[in-house]
Amino acid sequence: MDVSAQSIFDALRNLPPLQREDVSRRYLGLRVDWRAKLASATSEKDGSVELLLSVPLEPYVAFYVKCWVPLAEYRELGITPEGAPIRVVGKIRQFLSHTAVVLRDVELYFEKAEMPTLGAGKSA
Repeated sequence: MDVSAQSIFDALRNLPPLQREDVSRRYLGLRVDWRAKLASATSEKDGSVELLLSVPLEPYVAFYVKCWVPLAEYRELGITPEGAPIRVVGKIRQFLSHTAVVLRDVELYFEKAEMPTLGAGKSA
């Protein structure tokens, strides 16, 4: 069973800060499958890419995911623009805050961007 970013956010946001650490431990190791957007990507010396992904929640609120993937397996990251939709699947390794996690065993799925429509009756 996958846990949603919204359910984690809801469980942690109203807790006193010193209680969040204990409650967040319950989520460690759980599998997630979230639709996110690319916030940033940084090449690492070992051939991996550090990603920061945002999972939109309420208006003006996002939950953040930090993870590393091998660039050789996800070469499309080299041309993926900021804000592009990416489905991220993995297990929660660590909480950085009540609105950010680090994932392990990550798999990425790139969603196809919609092509702009041309004028009616025209073809490319």
